Amino acid sequence: MQTHIFPSRQRGMSLILISYIVLTAGFLLIMAIKIVPSYMEYFNVRGAMNSLQEAERAELTTPGTVHAALMRRLSINSVYSVERGDISVERAGQNAWRVTVDYEVRKPLISNIDVVLRFDRSVEVAVR
Repeated sequence: MQTHIFPSRQRGMSLILISYIVLTAGFLLIMAIKIVPSYMEYFNVRGAMNSLQEAERAELTTPGTVHAALMRRLSINSVYSVERGDISVERAGQNAWRVTVDYEVRKPLISNIDVVLRFDRSVEVAVR
């Protein structure tokens, strides 16, 4: 018994495989377009919080001034996902404040499917 292989009929990818690859690549592209801006904004939040650590210590004496300084930095960096209630300032010892930003971003993906991204960052800010 001899089997014959017909190489002229077995070349290339099938239409089903090509459409699967295109659909998968399209879905990943849509995910990236929706998610990447939120991560870029989170990097701006991190930068604002790190600059708060390097700020003039005389202006950061109360929780209200720390909160206002962080909100001002976020506004300058065009961060719109962080609201006033997402920031907490607590005493972290004798000469420091613990600043925590905990927020989530909800982006519609496809139809009634949403992507929820949760971000949480804490830094300690020294006072005099």
